[in-house]
Amino acid sequence: MKVLMVNDDELTLALMSRIVTKKGHQAVCFFNGKSAIEEYRRNFEKGESYDLIVMDLDMPDEMGHEVARKLLAINPLARIILASTSDRHDVFKNFEKYGFLTAVHGNDGFEAAMNMHL
Repeated sequence: MKVLMVNDDELTLALMSRIVTKKGHQAVCFFNGKSAIEEYRRNFEKGESYDLIVMDLDMPDEMGHEVARKLLAINPLARIILASTSDRHDVFKNFEKYGFLTAVHGNDGFEAAMNMHL
């Protein structure tokens, strides 16, 4: 399985991608939403897609829910998990409204969410 991971924190991204690869999946990592959107669009136009997207919420270039909206505009069937260290934002509390399958705080529950959605 192929997982697109977007997080501006290098350590968090490394930890989460390690969990993904330990489970035998391919992790493709980006530090910002713009690059991730471009990558997703390129793959989608070639008829290739990602099995799952793992999205941070607070990023410097765009908030995770804005990136998710753009990814869902490319492919309404995109499967996106919100994984963030910030659970105080309205998006985290109402994740389904923004198109996320689930929301996990930090690394807590991340592995369980991966197991459930891959």
